[in-house]
Amino acid sequence: MERRAWIRFACDLDATCRPAGAMRDAGWPGKIANISAGGLALLLRHRFERGMELAIEILSRTGSRRTVTARVAHAAPVIASGNPVWLIGCSFPQPLSEEEVKTLQ
Repeated sequence: MERRAWIRFACDLDATCRPAGAMRDAGWPGKIANISAGGLALLLRHRFERGMELAIEILSRTGSRRTVTARVAHAAPVIASGNPVWLIGCSFPQPLSEEEVKTLQ
């Protein structure tokens, strides 16, 4: 049974991820694999523990940058483009609006 409350939209956006409160220069580059009003999935070389709050800077297709906060829900090792990475599933503290999701994807 499908339990997701929001539709996920596949994407391939560049992102930089760091623990919330960390210096802006301290972060790991990655890709956003999908996004919904309730959260997103990151592909990163760095693993974050479940429950950790992250600041995620997203580079949209239009070139604008937006930083969102999200909490790690799960982390799993995967192979993406032939490379071992972590798939980090994150949830937003407050759901994004439909317009916000559209501007980010």
